[in-house]
Amino acid sequence: MVMDPRGGEVIAVQWTLLLVAFGVIIARLYLRLILQRRRLLASDYFMCAGWCTAAASACFDIVFYQDGAMRQGVTLGLVGFEGTAEEASEFYKLYHFSDYPFHTTFYLSKAALLSVYLQVFPDFMVKRRRFLWAVITYVAASYTTTILFLTVSCLPTWRHWALSDEGCSIESIRMTFEIAWSLNIMGDILIFILPWLVVPELTLRPRLRYSLYVTFGLGIINISFSIVRFALIEKYGADLIITITLVELWSFMDSCIGLIIACLPSLRPYFKWKEKIKYYGEDRKQSKTDSHKPIISSDPDMVKEPANAHTSIQVQRTFSVA
Repeated sequence: MVMDPRGGEVIAVQWTLLLVAFGVIIARLYLRLILQRRRLLASDYFMCAGWCTAAASACFDIVFYQDGAMRQGVTLGLVGFEGTAEEASEFYKLYHFSDYPFHTTFYLSKAALLSVYLQVFPDFMVKRRRFLWAVITYVAASYTTTILFLTVSCLPTWRHWALSDEGCSIESIRMTFEIAWSLNIMGDILIFILPWLVVPELTLRPRLRYSLYVTFGLGIINISFSIVRFALIEKYGADLIITITLVELWSFMDSCIGLIIACLPSLRPYFKWKEKIKYYGEDRKQSKTDSHKPIISSDPDMVKEPANAHTSIQVQRTFSVA
């Protein structure tokens, strides 16, 4: 593992990931507006906004590189930085404000996925939808808490870029990082769990079911990157001796890969977007009697609903073309 990457390499990785995310989002917009000729959904707007905040974070790093702060070997404590005290203070000021779009990218990605889940969770799955709304509430509260901690953890604000003893302590910086990360990873885990509460209960074709498992299962990649980022910063971040380039590399990969993975479920219709999902009761090979026979589920949420109700036209359309 490269523990001290070059600033130029970090920026190249960042913009490569941004281009991939841009391509995924454009593909989604083309699918929705041109192929399907439908209006954009809330999740589409969240994706676009997430890309913009990710690009803003990458632009901050370009400024840091031009100022010399993202040169190889420069630590968060600015050991190895060759600029003036005024330039060092300016770096810390920009670095503080760059945290806002960085954390916003995480939560816009979550909002995009949660918007999709609001569509595909059937109304009669009362308990599951309650859990979904609980997760939405948690994510909204986590974002609010994170932004508040960034804002009020070290007041007055100018202490974030003060070079004297009046500057923010390492303990307060570390506490803010750990709280923000904990809230973020818990949100990722909850969102990862959500689709597994619904997909197994849907009456879907095997290929569609497995494709959904793979698509939603990609969330484990995002969680893995987040854990690695936390471990690196915790291990090498004592006394701010970790290099800026390493922090920026893993932080951006964590946020942008999360954005890409959040966008991927919306591209599933590309693999066979014209295909209609065949659901129970519509197979012409079955007898007329069998085609209308309900399959009763033992799930408490569905005692009054036959299993084929899970695959109503609305739900199937959501999975096939949403």
